[in-house]
Amino acid sequence: FNNSFTVDGGKRASLTFGPIKKAERALKKAKEYEEEMNKGEKEKIPSPSDYVIDFLRCTFEVEDPYLVGVIFSMLLKEEIATCLQICRVKNKFVNDKLPKHIRTNILMNLALLYPHNEEEFKDSGLRGEFDSLMAGKCLMVCELQITMRDFLLIKRLSHSYYDITRVKLEVLPDFLL
Repeated sequence: FNNSFTVDGGKRASLTFGPIKKAERALKKAKEYEEEMNKGEKEKIPSPSDYVIDFLRCTFEVEDPYLVGVIFSMLLKEEIATCLQICRVKNKFVNDKLPKHIRTNILMNLALLYPHNEEEFKDSGLRGEFDSLMAGKCLMVCELQITMRDFLLIKRLSHSYYDITRVKLEVLPDFLL
């Protein structure tokens, strides 16, 4: 992705990459999925860990709802970023089952595909030689969150408040300095 959407010199969108999900968190998530399968909330599959596919995560942080729509539409077409294929979409903006404070993003699981041809391979930045046997095959699945900058600011401020409320009174002055 080009990380340079700008208007009047200011960024209207930015793409950031999160840390790789740790094994402990993936195990916890797999156990949560297993509980959901046992309750009949999710389809049973051989291994609950098969549901844990978001080890690589990134966030598109945008200024306004219009840009959410533009980025989402571009990815849906699968023409601009031919190396990405949509596996699953959770549009939390329109999910009435979620509390309003959770309806702040679109989550997409995207299959990262090996380049389809030599030209795509050259443009991809991958090293080595193009392997035609790998053309178009899924290399991995990653998660993309599309959200608005204001929602992320609120989330960050909420985390700061949460951190302060957990500090013991006697160490609060040191914590704040």
